[in-house]
Amino acid sequence: MHILAPAHTSSPRSLAAPVLIIVGGQNLWAYGYSVCEGWPYMRAWYHCMTTFTTVGYGDVSIQTDTGKLVAIFHILFS
Repeated sequence: MHILAPAHTSSPRSLAAPVLIIVGGQNLWAYGYSVCEGWPYMRAWYHCMTTFTTVGYGDVSIQTDTGKLVAIFHILFS
């Protein structure tokens, strides 16, 4: 039995839109954390990326109830 490989391949062009959507979304969540937690934007962005990639080092923790609510939706939508 001979199994054929798919005829299509992924190119960088086909990955551009999903990557831009994901990174753009994380930028919006980072803005939300900046407002709720009072964090500098880069700290909020770092938190979003470590949470999104499920690394979660725990070195940046959420303190406010509003921030925890944002985190619930951030985790669900990411």
